Amino acid sequence: MFTLEATRYLDNILDIFRDVNEENDFSKLRVSTREGDLYDPNPLSSIFGVRVVPSKTAAEKVYTMAGLRGFKANRRSQVAMYDRLFNETLSPLLERKARVLLADKDFINGTNTYRRQEVNKILKQTRAAVNEAMPVLSEDHRLNKQRYDTINYSGNSEQYKNAKKTFHKIRLDALRDEGATEEELKNLEMKDPLTMNPSELNQFKAILSLYKEAAKPK
Repeated sequence: MFTLEATRYLDNILDIFRDVNEENDFSKLRVSTREGDLYDPNPLSSIFGVRVVPSKTAAEKVYTMAGLRGFKANRRSQVAMYDRLFNETLSPLLERKARVLLADKDFINGTNTYRRQEVNKILKQTRAAVNEAMPVLSEDHRLNKQRYDTINYSGNSEQYKNAKKTFHKIRLDALRDEGATEEELKNLEMKDPLTMNPSELNQFKAILSLYKEAAKPK
């Protein structure tokens, strides 16, 4: 269930997402405190060893004022595509909230402790809203959120390995039933959740759940 706050953020997220008409290039890095791709603002100067620093965004400013490191706002996990989609969705929303803080005299004149609390609060709120929105923004968002959730669910590495082996065995049996030969199957690599489709992810998670259940103390 969405809270009223999360629902309001979701509306903002959907509006922003609808405005993006150009094809996404997922090879480029995105961060939470700056919209768009990371790039050299003046590549010509860089050639001659002169570094040009781009102006700070509102999000970067409030992080600096609170004595926090902006890079910690970024989502970093084992699912790089999920991280990129999450960060680029979060960035414009966090920027809006940061502008409100910069116009707030209590924040400007507040102590470092107060500023940190306020910055962490807007980050927590915005992250929660983006997390809720990921499955409904696009097929890419939904699939990579599912991959992220599945890998996070794994927890115990031994259970994860066993689930992958069982999934692979079931996959081989299914391919045999479809007529695949042993020669064709012997070099088939074990699938990783990062490359699984939604149906495979559901099956893998169900297998993993059985291993988790079996590992519970009697």
